[in-house]
Amino acid sequence: MSVQQMCPKCGGNMVDGELSYFAERSSVQSNMPFSGIPVPEFSTTQGVNETIFWEEKTGKKTGIIFKRDETRRMGLRGFRCTLCNYVELFTKGT
Repeated sequence: MSVQQMCPKCGGNMVDGELSYFAERSSVQSNMPFSGIPVPEFSTTQGVNETIFWEEKTGKKTGIIFKRDETRRMGLRGFRCTLCNYVELFTKGT
């Protein structure tokens, strides 16, 4: 059984969620590459949902020849208050 989260600011109900953002990627494509015939290029746009991560250095070095700092990546989760819209974030996973 899950415990109901209360907002630390107003005491309202908190709902679980995940942090992400919407990005548009566009690319230019040719209909007939390497054909030698001039063809007008067209552009396509695609919407993509991206997840935001928290990265931190672990204090260890990785690599055999070229040493670099090892990083740990964690996903972000959070709670949002249904009354005042306060958002509280925390990391999840390893």
